[in-house]
Amino acid sequence: MIKSKTKVSGGFRSHNGGIRFGNIMSIIKISKLRKLNPFESIVYIMEGKTLFA
Repeated sequence: MIKSKTKVSGGFRSHNGGIRFGNIMSIIKISKLRKLNPFESIVYIMEGKTLFA
C-alpha cells in the first residue's frame, strides 16, 4: 500500500502511527467496497456520526 522510496519498507515511527494508518485504510477500503466516497466517510466519522452500522 505504501511505497515512498526504493528499498525502503513502509515503516512507522511509533506503534500508534501504524495503528492509525490501519484504521484509516480500513475505512477507505470499506467505503470503496460499499461504493461510498472515502473522504465523506472519514468526515462523517470525525463528526461523530455512525456510518457502518
